[in-house]
Amino acid sequence: MGPLIRFLGVIFALSVILYVPSAYGAPFAYITNAGDNTVSVIDTATNTVTATVLGLGPNPQGVAVHPAGTSVYVINIGRSVPETTVSVIDTAINTASTILVGRYFRGVAVDPTGAVAYVTTLDAQNTVQIIDTVTNTVIGGISAGTGPLGPYGVAVHPQGTFLYAADINGNKVSVINTATAVATTVDLSPNLTPVSVAVEPKGTFVYVTNNDSNTVSVIATSTNNVVATIPVGAGPIGVAVHPTKPFVYVTNSGHGTTRDVGSVNSNTVAVINTTTYAVSYVPVGVEPRGVSVHPNGMSVYVANESDDTVSVIDTNTNMVISTIMVGDRPVAFGQFIANPSPIVAVAGLDQSVIEGAVVSLDGTASTGQHLTFKWEQLPGGPAVTLSNSASAIPTFTAPLLLGGFGSQVLTFKLTVTSGGQSSAAVVNVTVINVNHAPDAHVGADQVVNEPQKSAKANVLGHASY
Repeated sequence: MGPLIRFLGVIFALSVILYVPSAYGAPFAYITNAGDNTVSVIDTATNTVTATVLGLGPNPQGVAVHPAGTSVYVINIGRSVPETTVSVIDTAINTASTILVGRYFRGVAVDPTGAVAYVTTLDAQNTVQIIDTVTNTVIGGISAGTGPLGPYGVAVHPQGTFLYAADINGNKVSVINTATAVATTVDLSPNLTPVSVAVEPKGTFVYVTNNDSNTVSVIATSTNNVVATIPVGAGPIGVAVHPTKPFVYVTNSGHGTTRDVGSVNSNTVAVINTTTYAVSYVPVGVEPRGVSVHPNGMSVYVANESDDTVSVIDTNTNMVISTIMVGDRPVAFGQFIANPSPIVAVAGLDQSVIEGAVVSLDGTASTGQHLTFKWEQLPGGPAVTLSNSASAIPTFTAPLLLGGFGSQVLTFKLTVTSGGQSSAAVVNVTVINVNHAPDAHVGADQVVNEPQKSAKANVLGHASY
């Protein structure tokens, strides 16, 4: 497959990740592999592939992770309209299901609130489809783009007020008011073939890669005017913004859409200083496509399509510190790393139960991605046996109380862990005595000698209750 055909099958979307403090667990990166129809799940705490998601459509490329990390939206380009689908991955179990079919879907981004996802369509209708992320159904559409190829990459303003869609054929960016669905356009001429869009975290500037011009356009959101054009390497595609520092990261694939763009600084990531517009280059794998910045800002992840790897760049040194083998032809265009949910252990409400009752502990309200659970009984009160201390909902049988009266408090601790980070909580279960019918115990049978002056027989009833 030639560079032109492969490129026209690429999807572009938002790559803006906000800063998350260290109290959060390490997030996961979701890498779409176009060659084997899978998604590689990378634990960014260890930079290892921990799962491979199957059940996607042909040629998965575009990707956007829900802000809560609970689901991932994937565009399966296929090779014809019936094969063009949108899949959604449940990240708790890493399984995929198909939610849309047809329409030449291309770019995908999720609203910062997580309420809706936006999907661009590469056809004569030039629309952005709106998906309700609760029901995963289409609830509307917005016109965007002017050319026959329509909108490609799409990004959402951090406040959710505007969409920015790259019009690959019209050399424009559509700016869409999400409240009114009214679109205006920003002309990028003479720059050619805008493909990918990213909005910096403050929402002040938008960065657009122009694949056939080897440039990045900078748009001021206050005026919707181009305020700078920055030369980068050959065939720029993906773009991502650092969450706290003045840097933008652009993948230089070495391939253009409609013409030869040369090979200068190809197979690199351009690091743009947004204050001075100075550019430096980091060599990565072959044909880099998608790029995302880790939420903590310490590393950048780059999908390299032609050598089946993901490069990890240290943002302090701008050097590759890890290379991760993934599936066949990784592209991963879009926001493929989510802001992780905070790790918070919730052990449920305190309970009062009677002796002998089967008691369920409940940690399902705990938050965080890919949690592991550990329950333990703290000292104090009679010991009980948990059905499964590694389960979110273990059970035990409330013990009988000695003496037949009063109550006893049992305390349990829940620890949840994800990506090397943990949180703990406790819950109290009060076991209450039940007023049983009297049960007399006079002790064991005894044998004594016939009466003698010193012989005694003791009858003991203290075990009665």
